[in-house]
Amino acid sequence: MKYLDREKGIVEVSDLDDPSNLRIVEQKGYDLIANIDIKNLMERADKLEQFRSLLTKILVDGVDKGVIEMKDGKSSLPTLFYGGAQKIKTLLGLTVKPEVVNDWQRVETGEDKRPLFMYRIRCYVYKDDVYLGQAEGTCSTEEGKFAKMGAFAAANNVLKVAYKRAYVSAVRDACGLADMFSVDLDDNEQINKQKVDKTGNADGKVNKNQIKDICARFGVWGLNPEEQQTVLSQFGVGDIKELPADKVAAVLVAGRTLFEKKKKEKTGND
Repeated sequence: MKYLDREKGIVEVSDLDDPSNLRIVEQKGYDLIANIDIKNLMERADKLEQFRSLLTKILVDGVDKGVIEMKDGKSSLPTLFYGGAQKIKTLLGLTVKPEVVNDWQRVETGEDKRPLFMYRIRCYVYKDDVYLGQAEGTCSTEEGKFAKMGAFAAANNVLKVAYKRAYVSAVRDACGLADMFSVDLDDNEQINKQKVDKTGNADGKVNKNQIKDICARFGVWGLNPEEQQTVLSQFGVGDIKELPADKVAAVLVAGRTLFEKKKKEKTGND
């Protein structure tokens, strides 16, 4: 795999954990500032924003992403699920290679011991032969619902969850989406569906988690209160609590559109 080393230049290594395998492909000092092509960088930034805007349209709430309500009542950023990470991986033509870093098992039992399975998985992300990044995921039979299931019954589920955590983290980080999505803390196939924002309240209006989702996105995009009101007014509401639940996706698209418009106007003025 090839990657950029600030001191050595473009290098190639067959094993990231074994520096002895490193081979210099292009030996030269690399100054990140002096070698920047500003025009090209701006074009890449625009493409990144277009890509992120596309994701808001193609990732399905409750299937590819969602908002998980934590025990303290606070919501994270919109959460990327395994299905969403797979969709991004396919869209960009990425390759994700998993590796079992740690496989720890305790099968003996006794008064002070009970069976335990823990897995730590590392996933590497590549585009063609170029290494883009990696991430790890860990899970054990001591976690939450797995502890109630019993170690032997939950062992395979724990392995899958560790893999999915590593997979989602690796794809998200390699694509620069950390500010859009947090990483799902659970196996999304087993998430309590009441915790995922798929529908609104009984009256058809947005629920509190959908409101938090919208506000979080508006905050990431830097929309001030007046601009947020401008977006909501497009849907005939003055108070976000009155927004119909089926308009959430459209509101997010409108918010992203306003953000992109502001950014282009700022670039033009500069």
